[in-house]
Amino acid sequence: MQVSVAFTVSLLACLCLVVGRSSAQQPDAQVPRGGVLELTEKTFVKTIQSTSITLVSFFTGNPAEASYEGYLMQALEYVAAAIRDKGVKVKIAVVQASKNPGLIKQLGIQVEARPIMLFRSNSMPQEYFGQRTAEGIAQFLMEIISSKPVRMVSTKAEKKKYDEYGFAKVVAYVEPGSKMEKWYTLAGEHFLPTVPFFQVTDKKIAKSLRLKKPGAGLFVKPNEKALPIPSDVSEEKGMIRFVYTNRKQALMQLRMLEMHLTWSGILSPNLFLGVLKPKSDTGSRLFASLKTAAKHFASNKTLHMAWLDPASDVQQMLPQWSKTFDRDLTTTSGSLGFVSLAQNKHAWLDLNEGDIISKPKRIIQWISDALSGGVELHENLRGEEKPQAAQEDDFDMPEEAGES
Repeated sequence: MQVSVAFTVSLLACLCLVVGRSSAQQPDAQVPRGGVLELTEKTFVKTIQSTSITLVSFFTGNPAEASYEGYLMQALEYVAAAIRDKGVKVKIAVVQASKNPGLIKQLGIQVEARPIMLFRSNSMPQEYFGQRTAEGIAQFLMEIISSKPVRMVSTKAEKKKYDEYGFAKVVAYVEPGSKMEKWYTLAGEHFLPTVPFFQVTDKKIAKSLRLKKPGAGLFVKPNEKALPIPSDVSEEKGMIRFVYTNRKQALMQLRMLEMHLTWSGILSPNLFLGVLKPKSDTGSRLFASLKTAAKHFASNKTLHMAWLDPASDVQQMLPQWSKTFDRDLTTTSGSLGFVSLAQNKHAWLDLNEGDIISKPKRIIQWISDALSGGVELHENLRGEEKPQAAQEDDFDMPEEAGES
């Protein structure tokens, strides 16, 4: 399914109006109703198979979760209303785990984790790890709808776009009409919108990318040596498994889209996070030290290293994170912190102590101490996310989205 950027922006603007009308009134006064389906053990499979894309939120039905699930249901209704108004063929649904234990067991869902899953009629399911708000969910869906499963690299302009894409990506030398083209496209569709798949058909361009023959491919991650796609990967599931197995990056830049991958429970139980502006004097020195530390811990399976630019698209999350970690993450001086995802605890390094910004060895030692329990961790302060009034600026689309 392909739509233009203009269509996407129009749909998201519609969402702004829907949410805006509701937030202008009392909290529940004009929440749209009836757009979210409730699926059961009897209707689940039929619904998934008859719809190209279905977003499903799994509710526990636990009275203790009633407040959170009520707010999330409102967010889903906002998204469903905007999609319905624009005629987009995407279904929004919920499954009540307490009423459908057999289905939950069959799918292997851990409802305590409050999962939201994206199901496609012709591919494997994908979990959504992003913001639980109407605008966050809508942005994710619109990225999927407006992006191509595979982006072509057949001209100098397309090669330039490929080179300039500075995040994790897959590229392969694929002959048009081949069996590989079919399963490679399906695998690319599965990873929309977080890991783009690029296809090269021109021999010269393939050679410039070190793809020596048709069928050759690479998984490219920033600041790391590219991983060749194994020769025994010859179908969709194998490709998906290869990307998932190797998706851990030595150092990942967080963007809103990367949230769907970064917060996955199978990555690492601990996160070391750098908040910095890489183009500033302090930020560039901090970034250099962070990259050195990331190389040191690259093979550590218990730790995930990430950084974010507070001026990027994650700035909408910083107020919430600042509350969670009881620390102002919007400061221009930068921050380095250790977060235990398993314990919901955190600690932040004092960057004013002995010019630690330029001393990666001290950062490495501090991380090692945190991993071994030698750093005091503090409880995260929890707060439920609620549907928010969306602004049009929240929905600026990247240039790659919706290319025709």
